Amino acid sequence: MSSLLVSMSVFAAVLTAAAAGSLLGKYLQPHHLNGDTKDIVKFGSGFIATMAALVLGLLVASAKGSYDAKAAEVEQAAAKVILLDQVLRQYGPEATPARQVLQNVFMQRYTMKWVRAESVEVARGASPATPAASAADLHRAVAQMQPSNDAQRAVQARALGIIDDFAQTRWLFVVQSTEGASIPLLLVLVTWLGVIALCTGLYAPRNSIAATVAVLCAASVSGAIFLIVEMYSPFEGILKVSDAPFRAALGYLKQ
Repeated sequence: MSSLLVSMSVFAAVLTAAAAGSLLGKYLQPHHLNGDTKDIVKFGSGFIATMAALVLGLLVASAKGSYDAKAAEVEQAAAKVILLDQVLRQYGPEATPARQVLQNVFMQRYTMKWVRAESVEVARGASPATPAASAADLHRAVAQMQPSNDAQRAVQARALGIIDDFAQTRWLFVVQSTEGASIPLLLVLVTWLGVIALCTGLYAPRNSIAATVAVLCAASVSGAIFLIVEMYSPFEGILKVSDAPFRAALGYLKQ
């Protein structure tokens, strides 16, 4: 779901509702525009605005929580890569080929562009394409090492455990990337915003200042929806999670 497309749709819907309210107000009878009716409309639109604010706050909090969780997982994955390299160094020079495989695997994946491609394949029910160097190759390289003492056997076992954790994190990225904003909540929210715009347009003066305010209000709510949808796609787009932890880990691997 494109965040820009969703936000533009919300912008158009709210602005259309405001224009419809303004147009409808021109044809209403005078007794429909008296003070008592205006107070009732204000009360109803204010009540809906309160509910819309609650739903919008819920969506923002949910999106921010999802974004922060994925950012933390990126940091944890980078830390696991550094830890795995440290463990392999403790094994000794015999682990140099495995460390090279680790570097090759990480260089293919540290940009996180693979997450989107693999999530699309998973959503289609297909198996993701295997890269030139994968976690399975790394697992095989470490498993094939021949420890000569108990210390090396312990290091090998620990390295294999970290690789399994890293593989689990990979699938966690893929599965979570299919998560998105709640469509029912978005539809309810946009409907309420449209009703508010319609009610406001009924009594709004028909001049350039009122039209400008309507455009700015529509742009504000569509901007909020844009941020919500964008935060559910943290590995692409404008609000992409920083790859600084991965770049730091890659620099460590190259030492």
